[in-house]
Amino acid sequence: MKNKALTFDDQIGVLATAGIRPREGTPRDRLLFNYDESDWLNSQWECLFDLVEHSDDIEDLALKCLEDPIEDADVYARILRRLVELCKGLVPLKSIESVADFEHRLASATFTLEEETLRWDFEWNESWVDMSVFSRFGALLKNRSNRALYVLQDDPRNEGIMVVSLTVEEKTILAEAGARVTAIED
Repeated sequence: MKNKALTFDDQIGVLATAGIRPREGTPRDRLLFNYDESDWLNSQWECLFDLVEHSDDIEDLALKCLEDPIEDADVYARILRRLVELCKGLVPLKSIESVADFEHRLASATFTLEEETLRWDFEWNESWVDMSVFSRFGALLKNRSNRALYVLQDDPRNEGIMVVSLTVEEKTILAEAGARVTAIED
């Protein structure tokens, strides 16, 4: 059965019910900056980029981001810090650092979690991030809460993913409304 087409307000309402909200005080026109209401209606769940810029509950993360040896040397630390923020500190990583060694084609991240120092090594995938950073973090999240990491509206043509932290109930709300929600797993 095909889902009913949802308006801009309907989609924002569904997202809010699932815990994904714009920051307090965000004007409506900021959520309609790149897409108008007819775009939201005609391209169901595909116009979320403006929301991402104005929400702490969803993150658009670049996957093809290992291109500059200086700027991208700490890419895994940036991703992990953003995931900690996205998950509201449920996974309290501290002292997060990472290295992407372009010359030797090695990448790793170190951090402390509950007084234990951990190191994750990553596969070198040319300019693409090793997706295990998301599944490993997701496993830590699942062990500490009733939440999991999901990709919202995965688009294989895109060089990024929109990541959200949801309960099973919140995931179900989005899926029943027609949004594509895919678990990030090991």
